[in-house]
Amino acid sequence: MHATGPKPWPEGRERLWIAGLLLLFALLAAYFSVVVPAFETPDEFQHLAFVQHIVTWYDLPRSEPNTPGLWQQQGTQAPLYYIAGAILTGWIDMSDFPVLADRINPYARLGQETATENRNYFLAHGDDGWPWSGTFLALHILRLWSILLCCITLWATYRFVRLFLAPSLALPATAVLAFVPQFVFIGASANNDNLIVAAAAVLIWRLAEWMRFGDAPFYPQDRRGAVHQGWSLGAWLGIALGAKLSGLGLTAVVLLALTWIAWRRGDGRFVFDTGWRMAVPAAMVSGWWYIRNLLMYRDPLAWNIWEANIDLRRETLTISGFIRELPFMFRSFWGVFGGLTLPYPKVVYTVLGILTLVAVAGFLLWILRWARRLDPEQYLFHDAQFMRGMLAFSWLGILLVAWLRFMLVAPAAQGRYLFPAIPVLALAVGLGAGLWPAGVRKILVIVPAGLFLLSTATPSWIIDPAFVPPESLRYADAGWEVHSDWTGPADDHSSMQLSAVALPSTVTPGKSVRVHLQLAAIEQPQFDWALFLHLRDRDGNIVAQFDSFPGGGLWPTTQWPIGEERQERITVSVPAHVEPNAELTWVFGLYHPVHWTRTHWVDADHIGPIIRDATPNELFLGTSRVVQPAAAEG
Repeated sequence: MHATGPKPWPEGRERLWIAGLLLLFALLAAYFSVVVPAFETPDEFQHLAFVQHIVTWYDLPRSEPNTPGLWQQQGTQAPLYYIAGAILTGWIDMSDFPVLADRINPYARLGQETATENRNYFLAHGDDGWPWSGTFLALHILRLWSILLCCITLWATYRFVRLFLAPSLALPATAVLAFVPQFVFIGASANNDNLIVAAAAVLIWRLAEWMRFGDAPFYPQDRRGAVHQGWSLGAWLGIALGAKLSGLGLTAVVLLALTWIAWRRGDGRFVFDTGWRMAVPAAMVSGWWYIRNLLMYRDPLAWNIWEANIDLRRETLTISGFIRELPFMFRSFWGVFGGLTLPYPKVVYTVLGILTLVAVAGFLLWILRWARRLDPEQYLFHDAQFMRGMLAFSWLGILLVAWLRFMLVAPAAQGRYLFPAIPVLALAVGLGAGLWPAGVRKILVIVPAGLFLLSTATPSWIIDPAFVPPESLRYADAGWEVHSDWTGPADDHSSMQLSAVALPSTVTPGKSVRVHLQLAAIEQPQFDWALFLHLRDRDGNIVAQFDSFPGGGLWPTTQWPIGEERQERITVSVPAHVEPNAELTWVFGLYHPVHWTRTHWVDADHIGPIIRDATPNELFLGTSRVVQPAAAEG
């Protein structure tokens, strides 16, 4: 497993190209960070809650089962990303943060790629725009911190791949991983993944370089240099251990490298002399956190508390179930945005799937050719270059095992969990690409270029449109059949008015129906009211229901212009078991989703013939008759 490809570039040219790649990535990620709305990346609100707690209380969160803390399950995460974030944002007044918790969308359909509404985690009030202040300023600083970490990741990835490949292969291979849209998206968010990804990349690169001491004459000065590098390697190991629990797997990788150098040189003392130099900085950087967990939770990993704060897998993961989840892992590696609710069109994944198959096939072919060229008498474990490769791919194997262990506990088929192995993946891409003739390799630059264009288009094509409220039409312009036109303002607390309703005359079991409502704010609402629409049987039991903020979560009522009428188009699924020929009643109301208080409707005397029997906190809109599918079609 030796370096392949044409002769190296001049050093100045090589530095210029990698600097250009890093600059291009940083600009692209900065574009993502500005366009992606606040808290519309995985767990971003909880990550910021961890930082805000440190800034406010100068202490780490203390978690408990079903914790009420805004950090939720993130409160048991390793703390270094958050401590660094607190240092960067400690000067900012984040006293507005607890109030923002009331704007979390409880109806968000996180993880549901087919969702067409409530894809937003957070209710936008227009206060997260430029110039940023308060919590939103802190959020964008954390996003910039993440972008810096990703630049470190890419620099270390390139340096690692250069140990095996010439720049003409190492640079495109690094660029392929740099412009994976999901990597850019996560890299532009406040997320502790970015620290473990950076720490792992640097540590894998430095360990691979360090292993040269096992493949060269071991003069005294070489031994001293190898031993003293233990200090910096230990510090990076400590950062990885304090970034995320998956960093524990790097301990095994470090031990592998350390043991191999000692064995290769027959120097047993090397393990001790270097080992304690690694252990001391690692323990100083992150060991204290594991001791804290042991004392506080009786578990050095705080795994018991973490499990008590997540949605555990309800059924045992089977092989068939695992296979069914693999497509989502593939898609979420390349790109599923927002709260895992915004996928690409299928054709994009088809093209990315072809690229993935070509890359995997190329790497497997490289392994076959490499194996055929092996000298049967060659003892591979003496070869530092071979051991460097083994070291890297052992880290990928450890990550896969940890990911599988995670999947057994919780639904966790997210491709981004493989990002800590980005240097290894880049090496695999580069080795496979190196098999192509030189002329073809020049054409292969289209792959990272294409990924760059895809990533550049993603914010305006996929992400931003998902958070734009749907167009509001007056019922007369929308072509409704209006069953009632009336004025019924709610009380002074809501200042909302329902002016028109369009209901289906019949419903079919197992089918969906559309209901239209026209609402307006007659005074500025003081709360973000949620609406409910019930379909009830004659005994008052709820047969079907719909709960949401208006506009599928994108029209918070506090932002409604006074007097402007807005149309709600609500889709309700009718259960298959509904009794035939039954008369079902539609009931509507508004409520506060945090305090669970409903609005009180008044002016009931003015309601039309369909809207009847108004009660203080709900309105009976009308009825629909249940018909069988054949009758409905007729």
